[in-house]
Amino acid sequence: MTELVINAPELQTQGQRLSAFAVTVMGWLLWAYFLFPVLELCGLWLDIRLCSVWVNLSGGYLGLTQLLQLYAATVIGLAALWTLRVAYGLSGPVASDAGRPMPSAVGNEALCAAFQVDVASLIEGRNSRACGRSFRRPGADYAVEGAKPETGF
Repeated sequence: MTELVINAPELQTQGQRLSAFAVTVMGWLLWAYFLFPVLELCGLWLDIRLCSVWVNLSGGYLGLTQLLQLYAATVIGLAALWTLRVAYGLSGPVASDAGRPMPSAVGNEALCAAFQVDVASLIEGRNSRACGRSFRRPGADYAVEGAKPETGF
């Protein structure tokens, strides 16, 4: 299987790293915000004294059950929207390629001219699992070497 995701964190800027960290922290805080009332009620049902104090501070049992009903309605609504989106994607215009023109095939000659390699190197690269380029001179005139595909499971 070809690895499609390039794992190169050194190419990220400091702002991108900080943004990713902030989104991660906000996601975990959101999970904690949603799960805390559930844990409170479970602790109350298990007769844990600290949880009964939390329930009283949170507005009582009735307030927490109403909040959990709101959570359940939100989850059911999101599941329904996701189901409609999947059904639309499987049957709607997004699923059919009739409206999109097919891209024209690029011939071997055009690829050889674009990459400045001979036909044998191009065919070797196409039939390989991984393909690399080696430069003979800086900036021009390179060759394509391919690693043979693995044949085992």
